[in-house]
Amino acid sequence: MHEQIAALSASASTALVEAMTADGWTALRDRLAPVLGRGDPDSQQQALAELQRCSDDIAAASGTDRPAVRAGAEALWRERLRRRLEEDPGVAEELQDLLAEASERRDSGRDEARSSRAPVKIGGLGDRVNDIR
Repeated sequence: MHEQIAALSASASTALVEAMTADGWTALRDRLAPVLGRGDPDSQQQALAELQRCSDDIAAASGTDRPAVRAGAEALWRERLRRRLEEDPGVAEELQDLLAEASERRDSGRDEARSSRAPVKIGGLGDRVNDIR
């Protein structure tokens, strides 16, 4: 059981940190805070603040610092999620569902961005024209 919790907390923390910089972050944050807060309003507000602080830190990090900030956030949430899953293994399914929704939203956003771009024409007079996306 411990190995399953460790594996889930590791994959969930990576997905969570990825979601922090994607569309739909606020909705995920607001749905995840009650899970982390165990139904306690004060704990829920604390989780909400921590989630947002991590998201803000990642957004504020410069290009060269961003990987280290993301790695720190992943480590923080891996431990936090591991503790929460050990307290109540029943939250695993809800956590997986929330993060799967975030991943699907992120992936569909990428697909929409790809399909909404018009082809770029490269070439001049007399050259063969290539379409690229």
